[in-house]
Amino acid sequence: MGSQRFLPPALPHALALLLFIAACGSPFAEAPPVADSTLVSTLAELHLAEARLQNQQGGDADRAPPRRSSADSLTAPPLPPAVRDSILARHGMTNRQLRVALRYYVRHPEQYAALYGRVVDTLSAEREALRFENERSGEPPDGEPPDGERASPPAFRQNDARD
Repeated sequence: MGSQRFLPPALPHALALLLFIAACGSPFAEAPPVADSTLVSTLAELHLAEARLQNQQGGDADRAPPRRSSADSLTAPPLPPAVRDSILARHGMTNRQLRVALRYYVRHPEQYAALYGRVVDTLSAEREALRFENERSGEPPDGEPPDGERASPPAFRQNDARD
């Protein structure tokens, strides 16, 4: 008689399970190092602090900040380190954790875009809440005329003059 190959009866089931797990994705897939909600609120607060600092230094909060080269961004952070570290501490983060989280999102651009969409939504809601409070108190928001009339953005001023 010839030699017969003997396969353990559990082998086909093990192979099927292995294929099923592979099809579903790795159970050890990389996860964001910081919870999205924490990162959204942290980034929103950092952006608000940067805008306040720019406003205190005579900048226009509605105008885009001056462009910085990437070298400037690395050597001259927009916020003093003590302010940045204070904001991070309020959210239970360190500067290193923020850098690691941002590196993760650079490797996952779709998630990064979604995350920053939530940051923008948070900042927009904050701005609307501030406008509402200012309207209730009778104070005009910063940068707006005191008589309640809103100035047109520069792109629309030509159209206003023709109307």
